[in-house]
Amino acid sequence: MSTILSSRNLYIDSSFGVKGSPDEFELYLPDSAFTVKDGQYIRFTVQNLLGYKMFPNVNASNKYFVLQLITHIPDDPNFGEVVYTEQLSLDELSHNNVISLAKDFHNKIKQKLIELDFGNTNSNQTQDNFYMTSENSFDAGHNNIFKATLGINPKTNGEIIKSIAIFFHRVPGNTETLLQDTHLLLGGITNNNIDNVHNCMSTSIYVPGNDDIDNSRFVNLSERRIDIQGFFPMQTKTLTHVYLRSNLVNDSYQNHHFDSSKNIHDNFVTESTILCKAPIHDEFFSFDEYSGHASGYFVNCSSRSITSIRFNLTDDKDRPLPSSPNQSCQLVLRCDVIGS
Repeated sequence: MSTILSSRNLYIDSSFGVKGSPDEFELYLPDSAFTVKDGQYIRFTVQNLLGYKMFPNVNASNKYFVLQLITHIPDDPNFGEVVYTEQLSLDELSHNNVISLAKDFHNKIKQKLIELDFGNTNSNQTQDNFYMTSENSFDAGHNNIFKATLGINPKTNGEIIKSIAIFFHRVPGNTETLLQDTHLLLGGITNNNIDNVHNCMSTSIYVPGNDDIDNSRFVNLSERRIDIQGFFPMQTKTLTHVYLRSNLVNDSYQNHHFDSSKNIHDNFVTESTILCKAPIHDEFFSFDEYSGHASGYFVNCSSRSITSIRFNLTDDKDRPLPSSPNQSCQLVLRCDVIGS
């Protein structure tokens, strides 16, 4: 039967006296303090983790999206089709509600349309508005699903928008993975299959009185508009926990969701680097073993001797925190030597 042979606490503050940066740091241990004999092993238990939240809810991990337009000139078959692919980004800040986030998303698309000479600069146009599906107004109502309309104009050469798409993660012809959580903010879907890239939101071109876009020259082009709608409710943030990870060789496992280096997240598990996850509150993140988590987070280490530990703070997918140089944490580890 295994018993705890000895215990000690290890108090760490990453803001001072450690090698590295405040959110990725290394701690050196006394040579003989963390060494065990045959039949023994070391268990580290996180008793407390605390740090201030130094990043906005919309940040580098969830702000990017791609707008793609396909255009043509209805009366000029020799013009063919033109594809515009534009990577856009939301403002990095913390929104008080989804309405504020929806306005930012709507405005970013509108500004790009104007920049490409397709947008309607008249903000009083009834075609240029956004609302949530629960109410025909700026009131989010109950389901918080994004819906927007944007007035569009033809270019002076007669070029008009034939179709519009919004992509997250991947765009057609791009084999690189841009691991983003923007779809969670905006209520879209993802492109995980590299061979089947699809539109991540519901989009369409509306032509009053005429459903055939190819024959849109027969209607007033200034009355055309783009309709965009999400599939799921919006949310103001995508990160709920800060993850403390280490280079300790241990017996914990995780599935591939927790590793951004894996392009496809399957059902298999692999060795984990996670020591602890701390819930994020408005101004800080914190975990305390004695606040409803009686057993705490622990790892059993296979190394006979541990002379240093490298820690880093990440999000759930092992991406660096979108933090400032002032990001740091305070940590209490209990070290138990366990044996028969």
